[in-house]
Amino acid sequence: MKHLKRHRGKLFILLALVIAALTIGGCGGGDSAPSSAPQQLKKPVPVPSKAEDVQPNDSVVQCQISLFLEWSGANPSKMRVFVRESTDVAGMTNYTRDQLSKEIDVIIDEDLDWLMLGQQLTANIKLEPTPDGGTAFHIYNITH
Repeated sequence: MKHLKRHRGKLFILLALVIAALTIGGCGGGDSAPSSAPQQLKKPVPVPSKAEDVQPNDSVVQCQISLFLEWSGANPSKMRVFVRESTDVAGMTNYTRDQLSKEIDVIIDEDLDWLMLGQQLTANIKLEPTPDGGTAFHIYNITH
């Protein structure tokens, strides 16, 4: 016990240094790899309702077909999709980031007879002005 009392000051300093090193350097489990660019959380961009407020935009989404809303012959021309993931396209506003875990209606300009209810898709989605001065999502480059 006498030996411990005699070195109590040194032990206190050593403990303080260890705590300071862990606090400054972090004490993570080594899971995070060094990043060459700072990670920034991007805020959702609200979807404008007026055509004149639409900025140049695009996104790549992972989505699932929930409902077919309109048809053009044998092919769907409008459908509702559930947005699972949304990835930015460089230099463009991403209006689908605010739609994660939500359903949105999208217009299809391609003739796609292979689409099925419940199907998982990867596609580009962008917001475009409509003739009545409003806005609508368009889906294109659809793959499954």
